[in-house]
Amino acid sequence: MKPHFIFAIKMAKTAYQNKLLNLSENSDNSLHIFNIN
Repeated sequence: MKPHFIFAIKMAKTAYQNKLLNLSENSDNSLHIFNIN
């Protein structure tokens, strides 16, 4: 695999985990979280 491909996967995992954290901490703002990017 190429390094930039692995980096993209790591970034995607981190972004997904951050979304889960934000959903659990700020359930009221769930719609706003999904509209980021």
